[in-house]
Amino acid sequence: MTSPILSTATISLQAAQALLAEARRACAARGFAASFGMATHQWNQYMAEPAVAPLAHHPRLTPVGGGVPIFYEGRLVGGIGVSGGTSAQDHEAAEEALRHARFMQ
Repeated sequence: MTSPILSTATISLQAAQALLAEARRACAARGFAASFGMATHQWNQYMAEPAVAPLAHHPRLTPVGGGVPIFYEGRLVGGIGVSGGTSAQDHEAAEEALRHARFMQ
């Protein structure tokens, strides 16, 4: 019988912020951050086109939902990625986070 209790682990806000800072540092050291300036779910539509399909093998592209670019004052400044739900749920959560942080209207 499966237990009806789910056990999860969490990290503190301080640890999450430290991890984010380290990820940003590591990306900057390698010369990359936000790559294409569009949400990842949009790539699913493009990948269906034969002329674009070879991009599926691009090392900096993951054509699934949950990744949303972050724009500030019209400039691409980064991206946010959410995973854990369906592609649509991940995308919605990422956009909600951006709206609450006042990066989206």
